[in-house]
Amino acid sequence: MRFFCGLLILCFTAAVVWASGFLTWQLGSIEFTVTDNPEPALVTVKRGDSAGTVIREIFHDRFDSRVLRLWLKQNPGLTKLKAGTYEIPPRTGVREVLAIILSGKEKSYQITLVEGTRVSDILRVLQGAEKLKHELPQDAKPEDLPKLLEISDHPNPEGLFLADTYQFRLGDSDVSVLKRAYEASQKFLEQEWQRRDADLPYASPYEALIMASIIEKESAVSSERPQIASVFVNRLRKGMKLQTDPTVIYGVGDRYQGKIYRSFLEDKNPYNTYVIEGLPPTPIAAPGKDAIKAALHPDATDYLFFVARGPDSREGHVFSKDDRSHSKAVSDYRKAVREYKNDHAAEIRAASEKPDTAADKVSPEAADAKTGAVPGANETQAPGDNGAALESEDGKDSKDGSSSD
Repeated sequence: MRFFCGLLILCFTAAVVWASGFLTWQLGSIEFTVTDNPEPALVTVKRGDSAGTVIREIFHDRFDSRVLRLWLKQNPGLTKLKAGTYEIPPRTGVREVLAIILSGKEKSYQITLVEGTRVSDILRVLQGAEKLKHELPQDAKPEDLPKLLEISDHPNPEGLFLADTYQFRLGDSDVSVLKRAYEASQKFLEQEWQRRDADLPYASPYEALIMASIIEKESAVSSERPQIASVFVNRLRKGMKLQTDPTVIYGVGDRYQGKIYRSFLEDKNPYNTYVIEGLPPTPIAAPGKDAIKAALHPDATDYLFFVARGPDSREGHVFSKDDRSHSKAVSDYRKAVREYKNDHAAEIRAASEKPDTAADKVSPEAADAKTGAVPGANETQAPGDNGAALESEDGKDSKDGSSSD
């Protein structure tokens, strides 16, 4: 009897030891098991989801639920999950998966509002962002935005959204991105306005924003923007018209198809700075931070004119203080254009034979001021006043190129 009892106790002890060892092995298997996804995987944790639920989803019920509960009890610091969508790298362990979710660092995406683009362009970018939640109507127009965004002080929202790159998470909407871009613009503009140089010819931060949008459209070379700003500021101070082509292009709207005609310069619209005094009524594009800084911190110069060095806008501009120097710079520009046309005649001819679209209609002398593209490649603006031949709409007129642009 004693032998039997002893054997029973021995078996029981062995069973307990075996069970304990088995449990320890299972707990260890949880600790060292990794995901089997070969690529990064997205996991969405909803509010109220338990750590056990999330682990079972990610690891496909590979663990006994009782053992998993015990493991989680032993690791209470890993159970306070934060709702959101997270990216789990390949072959990630259980502890690391929970640590990622505990961090609250959700998977983010980004969208870029490019400097110098219009609100209509921004709307197209937002509509094409697949990861954004689309709350804007599919047919939303720029004039619809003030009401949608509750910024009714500006019936024309052009230039009100800071050109920059914005991070967003799954579930964020196009409206939220626009609101952030608007708020970022207001904040940065006000910040720079408080630090602005003395005696600038602007009555308000909004006028500075208008100037920044013109500067943005005038140069692809960031370092020369304060010089360009100085030209426009000097002209405003002297009561001279700005005579800048990007405002002309904006004012004529869809009539601009790659060439600036003399009739455009004579067009009586509120954006035509060859006709109006001072600044146009609104910005003409979305400026970035550098352009806003340049508008509020222009270089101290005596320059009143500038002209492109050549057909490639990446080469920047030549700045002049008087008509004589500017005329010489215009002559040099025209010579550079002629040489380019001679050297690249075949490319220009091929470009002119493409389908007749707005993007293909480029003045042979025009260089894209935003991309630094060469003539015949594409168009954003045609700097007719930088010395390029300026035609009338019947092809008979020309212009000598003697203004600020």
